[in-house]
Amino acid sequence: MATIGDDRDMTIDGHLAAAVPAPVHELLGALWREGHAAYIVGGALRDVAAGRSSQDWDLATSALPGETASLFEDAAYENRFGTVAVRRGDIDYQITTFRTDHEYADFRRPHRVEFGTSIAADLARRDFTMNAIAFGAEAGAEASDGAGRAPLEPRLLDPYDGLADIRAGLIRAVGEPRQRFEEDALRIVRAIRFAATLGWTIEPATLAAIRETAPLVGHLSGERIAAELEKILGADRPSIGLRLLEETGVLGAVSADLAAQRGIAQNKFPAEDLWDHTLRTVDAATNRPALRLAALVHDIGKPATAAGGHFLGHETVGAELAGALLDRLHVAASTRAAVVHLVRNHMFRYEPAWGDPAVRRFLAKIGPAAIDDLFALREADNAGSNVARHADDLDELRERIRRELASGPILDRSALAIDGADLLAELGMPAGPDVGRVLATLFDRVVENPEMNDRQELLRLARDLATAPGASTGPPGTSRELSVQLYAVREALAADLDETLGRLAAIGFRRVEPFDLLTFQNGLRDRLPAHGLAAPTAHCELLATNLDEVLDAADDIGTTILVQPWVSPDRWQTGEEIGALAAELNAVARRAAARGLRVGYHNHHFELETMIDGRHALEVFADKLDPEVVLEVDTYWAFVGGADVPALLQRLGSRVVALHVKDGDGTLDTSRQVAVGSGTLPIREIVAAAPSALRIVELDDTAGDMFEAIRASRAFLLGLDGGPA
Repeated sequence: MATIGDDRDMTIDGHLAAAVPAPVHELLGALWREGHAAYIVGGALRDVAAGRSSQDWDLATSALPGETASLFEDAAYENRFGTVAVRRGDIDYQITTFRTDHEYADFRRPHRVEFGTSIAADLARRDFTMNAIAFGAEAGAEASDGAGRAPLEPRLLDPYDGLADIRAGLIRAVGEPRQRFEEDALRIVRAIRFAATLGWTIEPATLAAIRETAPLVGHLSGERIAAELEKILGADRPSIGLRLLEETGVLGAVSADLAAQRGIAQNKFPAEDLWDHTLRTVDAATNRPALRLAALVHDIGKPATAAGGHFLGHETVGAELAGALLDRLHVAASTRAAVVHLVRNHMFRYEPAWGDPAVRRFLAKIGPAAIDDLFALREADNAGSNVARHADDLDELRERIRRELASGPILDRSALAIDGADLLAELGMPAGPDVGRVLATLFDRVVENPEMNDRQELLRLARDLATAPGASTGPPGTSRELSVQLYAVREALAADLDETLGRLAAIGFRRVEPFDLLTFQNGLRDRLPAHGLAAPTAHCELLATNLDEVLDAADDIGTTILVQPWVSPDRWQTGEEIGALAAELNAVARRAAARGLRVGYHNHHFELETMIDGRHALEVFADKLDPEVVLEVDTYWAFVGGADVPALLQRLGSRVVALHVKDGDGTLDTSRQVAVGSGTLPIREIVAAAPSALRIVELDDTAGDMFEAIRASRAFLLGLDGGPA
């Protein structure tokens, strides 16, 4: 469509008259016949002048609201700004009395509105020249009525050269720009929104005034900002508006967390930072409101988690920050929930080695309704990261999920064949947390094998779970507290982390100890709570690593004690070497203490084999440690190293906060390790020598089934306390 005035055979007025819909002509005529001035104003004229179609036909009139409402049977008048809505077909047309605004003291809306009789005064109070044009006529007859009055000829009023700015694609404030923005700070955001949606340029003086008055946007209500932001995000290229928001300083008034992305390094595209990555991601996202909004805030947590070029846990922090921002913007609860859910889960990592149960658990966690948007967000994130949209085996995972959905998977506990009431009635279980624990385990079993979703089968399994040793754990800090080292199930963990954690929880464990915290951080953070598990201790390299990254990971999954898993045997040969090593760990411990975390050391056999002045090297080391540094004694390797383990534990005393309990023939051959209580080690005496230490089941290897060995080990250790807990 050509802009008006391009066709020299038709006047501008003729172009506009031809573009006006019949219902609008009818409304104008009704007002004119009653002696009122009436004009088309606003966006419709701008759009027609720019060669665009429009449904937004608004009118301004000298008639007072009551007078306007009396002319139309279906009129609705419910606001103090003088607007009457009249419905024609399926469209509501708004007719507003000429206005003069006063007292913009809060930079938001006029405290007082006066109705006027002049279209000139009404246009003078508008925001931009492109919107300060009108097409219509003053009071009079719509057509000759035989009384000698000539028909009205509507004409264009353009006192601020808005038509020229429309033709040039310029957004220019009416009058003095700063005054316009101080009257209503929403005009600042509207100017940027128009630049994004129309593809026009903000005139230099107007742009300068936006920069000067940008902080005033902080006075706006969340709803008004959100409405403009949604339109910016709905543009063909949202990055145009978003970049203007940041460059003018407006973004900082909307979200300091998003503004903080500028300058954060990202290894995505050369010479581009985190904010550039966000802009690329938003542009690449499918134009759906919640998805575009999620793309905007998907990395909002990165500035707060930036450390050493990494952003550990940024999706968790980001979900919280996104939720806070959307609360301030008063976004609808359903949209807020969807966006926060996408941000929290956008860092998922699929591995082709996942078993079908792992796919089902992923689907249950995300929910079928969010899967498409999560995949679309990842594709946009990939595009914004300079990698293929379908990288990370997304197509394969999408197909596997499609097959699972076609088979009707169990997605939450409500689909189980039994519920909590059945456990109370059929098993006599008391109401309490154990009911939820049993249902969670049943759900995990059914996800693993959907054929188990049978009432009688689930009741049988629930009965076993409710009566199994350790069905309820003792209070934290007692000798009944057990954990399991995930190194024992490392192969299963690598194949399917979620399934492995579920199996350990089904055995009865409530605590686990990760053996490589950074590698498994994301999976553990998401899946430990789902299985009712915690990781109070964790193994991670502390002396030759980015310590902040490790400390962040500990915070991320709730670990409170970080354990150095080993140090090379050549550092345990002399007292000087041991002293230097202790000094290094002490320094690490002081940094960890500032974050509320403790540091410990885990031995092997060589720390006991080496003797310094008749004492085990481990004991010499302990003497040189700060009091805050703790020990996790691997009792099997201490035995292999030649120590009297019960006596060693008594000498080390309260510094020992955890025991690795394993059994076997006492040799270096790990394949000969067996379930605790089935080997040659004096387990009863060992455990009794450190009664307050956390007992951690671990087998480095075994000839039989590892999970059965772990199950038997747990049962034996609980039996030492007098039977089921």
